[in-house]
Amino acid sequence: MAYLVTGGMGYIGSRIVRDLMNSGKEVVCLDSAGITPLAAEVIGKEGLEKVKIITGDVSNTVPFFHVIWEHGIDLIIHTAYIMTRRSDLEPEYALRVNCMGMINVLEAVRLFGLKRVVGTSAMAAVGHVRDLYREPIGDDDAIYMPDSMYGATKVLNEYMVKLYFEKFGVDSIGLRLPRVIGVPFDISQPQGVVGKFSEFSRKAALNIPVTIKGPDFVTSYIYVDDVADAHVKACDVPTTKTRVFNACEGEYSNQQLVDIIRKVNPETQVRLEEGINSLTRSVDYRVPTMDTTGIRTEFGWQPKHSLEEALRKIFNYFRRQAGMALL
Repeated sequence: MAYLVTGGMGYIGSRIVRDLMNSGKEVVCLDSAGITPLAAEVIGKEGLEKVKIITGDVSNTVPFFHVIWEHGIDLIIHTAYIMTRRSDLEPEYALRVNCMGMINVLEAVRLFGLKRVVGTSAMAAVGHVRDLYREPIGDDDAIYMPDSMYGATKVLNEYMVKLYFEKFGVDSIGLRLPRVIGVPFDISQPQGVVGKFSEFSRKAALNIPVTIKGPDFVTSYIYVDDVADAHVKACDVPTTKTRVFNACEGEYSNQQLVDIIRKVNPETQVRLEEGINSLTRSVDYRVPTMDTTGIRTEFGWQPKHSLEEALRKIFNYFRRQAGMALL
């Protein structure tokens, strides 16, 4: 069985490629960037020698379909997206890659009779719904209030996978993700949420003074390796009644985050202050609580790492690079 991972050289995609390769799967990677430093570190030299890497754009329909046909693809894991900052700067390009790319993926599954598409969505689709709606956000019945071009493209894609399942029987599983933490990350995106959190984590790990504001700000977290694990797991489960699942480890305030950081590294110099949250663009934005009942019950998945365990791995990554004792 041949797996195609779009965006397979990226932050999440590289972990998925690594896990598939480690389990002996035949993997084809389609990515516009080619081999990245991130992928080289995550997948490793031997893994990169085994995976078939194709430089291409998922929104280019005919070349994309040719990849499906030429390599006998059976299942697609779709992670190729233009992220928030660039989406807002280049909305037309983001619409083409994020939405036409998804349509191409869905059409490929329909026309070539593939088993399934597993893809990423994001809480950016939900956006500021917490301002009006206080209940936990469900799976297919989520309420949408995106505040970015990236979030808006995710909304359209969530609707499209439901439509293709209902109209054409295209089997799909989407994973709606919160803040995904981990290292290494895409160094070309230093101002993205992942980049900012990684820099914050680096300083906390190396005992460099750092300040975080907004003790009551709450968000949901998940470790990047758990995200990859969920995507791989979703490839093999029977057809689910739900199309888009929430996937997260838990919800934490910044006060709780700092408490866990101090537990992991007692010598950290993290200071918590009142004020505008310093890890997000918004003034008083609270990420909605994610109801994860569906993913835990419909195909029996749950994260392997708590926030504390994830932070310890992240901190030790930076401490190992700096030649410091591990935590």
